[in-house]
Amino acid sequence: MDAPSDDSSLYLSVYVLGALGFIFTVLQLQLIYIIFAYKDFRTNLTCIIIAIGSVTELAQNVSHFYSAICLFFDNPLIYQISKVFGALTVASFSSSISVNFVLGLNRLDVFKPSWITFNIKDAYLIVLLVLISVISVALFVLSCTPMLVFIFTKSNVSWMFHGELASPFMNLSFWINSVCLCGTLVCYVLIFYTIVTKRKLITTGSTKVASSEIKLLIGATLQFVLVLIVNIALKFQSSLPHLFIYVNLTLTCGAKPIIHLSVNKKLRKRYFKGLYSAFSSSNMTITRSGQLPYV
Repeated sequence: MDAPSDDSSLYLSVYVLGALGFIFTVLQLQLIYIIFAYKDFRTNLTCIIIAIGSVTELAQNVSHFYSAICLFFDNPLIYQISKVFGALTVASFSSSISVNFVLGLNRLDVFKPSWITFNIKDAYLIVLLVLISVISVALFVLSCTPMLVFIFTKSNVSWMFHGELASPFMNLSFWINSVCLCGTLVCYVLIFYTIVTKRKLITTGSTKVASSEIKLLIGATLQFVLVLIVNIALKFQSSLPHLFIYVNLTLTCGAKPIIHLSVNKKLRKRYFKGLYSAFSSSNMTITRSGQLPYV
């Protein structure tokens, strides 16, 4: 492949990344709004964790959109400003994987096998979320220094790490993310085991509940698989097509609304009606329900 064709492929990849980043930014904003607008969602820890995960992915989608802006305007100042968005990406990428692990622990506490006797208390998960937030802020500050810079470069038409801590950080980040992904995988395997074994004991009248939990498992598994694929792809990105890397990364950051809207009927209805109610002159009526958000 000659150089011009390769440049064209890179430019196309970045513009696709920017377009998808903008679309998924809108979807993520709507999902976060709906979760915090309704009391039965915002008082449920599972929904709060989903919203926090959406915030981390939202930050990455904004950076994806900014990639296209850098390429379109081709201004040195815009490239320099990308350092801030790069720092935001560095802080949010690892935290999104960690939040996904916390979500796995939260679901495991509800659907754990009978031989697991201890409870994963909400307070423990909240402490983990606070710790993740503190580390994310520290990473953002560090990424704003010359020691670790993540910037969109015109010469490579991509985001690149620079600084003396770039190589150690990338290696450490890969292995920490891999540990979180493995821990999340264990959580979902145990959840799957619990659902399979309990289905044998459930009566016909409770089949509907079991079906809703299987849908939850499918949604969580799809989300986890996407995160796992992009983490592996980033490790071997030098041997993979740019378009595959960019689209896969963007889909991973934007799939959360699509997945949860697909498995959650209540969230889906409020998602499409909530914004209209918020901008209308009438007051939005919120009905409190005793049902779990995924039932």
